[in-house]
Formats: sequence, C-alpha cells, structure tokens
Amino acid sequence: MAWQENPPHCSGHFFAFLPLSISPPNTSAHALLTELLVRGPQEAEWYPVDSAFVDAYRNRIAQVDATDFIAEALRTNLPTFSTPLFLCLPELWQRVEADDLLALLGRMESGMVCFAYVEFVYLYLEVDLLGEALQPAGKRYDVASLKQFFASSQAGRLFVRADALHDLLSGPEAPYLRFDPVEWRNATQRLLRDQRLKPAQTGQQGAEYLAELMASA
Repeated sequence: MAWQENPPHCSGHFFAFLPLSISPPNTSAHALLTELLVRGPQEAEWYPVDSAFVDAYRNRIAQVDATDFIAEALRTNLPTFSTPLFLCLPELWQRVEADDLLALLGRMESGMVCFAYVEFVYLYLEVDLLGEALQPAGKRYDVASLKQFFASSQAGRLFVRADALHDLLSGPEAPYLRFDPVEWRNATQRLLRDQRLKPAQTGQQGAEYLAELMASA
C-alpha cells in the first residue's frame, strides 16, 4: 500500500510515516493489527485511525492478550499509526500491569521502536520507564541506538506533556480520538501503586533527570 503524502486530517503531533516492517504472522494479535493497519487509513475520518473506526474492533481487541497487541502495534515501526491507535484504547492499558510494562521492554526489537514505546508510556500513562529502557540486560535492541533517540531533539517532547494534552483535548484531532483524561489517570494511579514504577517528570526537572540517566548509562 502506498501511503498518502499529505493525508487528510493528519496532525503534525505524530511522527512521520516510516517504512512498514512486520515479522511473519504468528499470533492473532498480528492478524488483527494487519487488518487495522490496512483498513484504518481507508475508513477512518482521522488519518490513519480514529476512535469511531476502532469501535468496531473493541470486542476483538479485548479477546487478544494486551501485551501481544501492544508489541505487535509497535513492531509496525509506524508510531504515527500506533500512537493514535493506543490513544483510542484506554481500556487496553487498563489490562496492563507493572510486570507487563517492564516485560514489554524486552520485546522491543530496535531503539526506534523502544523510544516510541517509552515515549507513549511517559507522555500518556505518565509512567517513567527511562531508566529501565537504558539498562542493557535482557534487551533485544541496541541501547546505544536508543540513546541516540534520547539525545535527539525528539526527546524534548517527553517533558512537555501539557502540549500533547492540549492537542488531544483542543486540537483538530480531539473529536476523532476522544481522549478522556480521567480514564488515563485511573490507569496511571493503578500502575503507580507498584513501587517499582515511578511517575514521569516534566519540564526542566525531567530534562535534567534524563541527562543524568544518559551520563550514567
């Protein structure tokens, strides 16, 4: 499939599309993600996926292991697809426990994919996985490549959550993604009951925290 160069209803808040790279199908999550990836850009009003389009798939998604679904979505190497898809599925993250968040780091296959995962969890679940992501033990991706993403200007988005929320609540995508801060806050509070997880930091404090992690990694 050829992606539209200037698709309708496409927000600049998300990453630019990247070449699709999916491993051979081996799970029901993969088959479901493939269907969403093909049909979403054709049928959703907000490109490439929106909440109304996802409504028809919620029951099927609920029957798939949550961590398998998240891992498969990230393995598309298309954060512009996986990010709005995840934002349409707060109930998916309600099924995820602290053990799952940490174990998913070990399933990331590249620094780019890991960065997209850590960024999403940091911005929208407000849970800090930065330190764990930069530890090489048990990781399939090259930590050095992940550090390159953290060192880039892209990492600055981690600490300006207010901007991301403004777009979701007041930007052109708001009526399409139907982001509910209360649902996400409930997921955050539940996850942070596990003392292994820390809340995400913002602003200058967050930037200094990341700089310290990078220096010691």
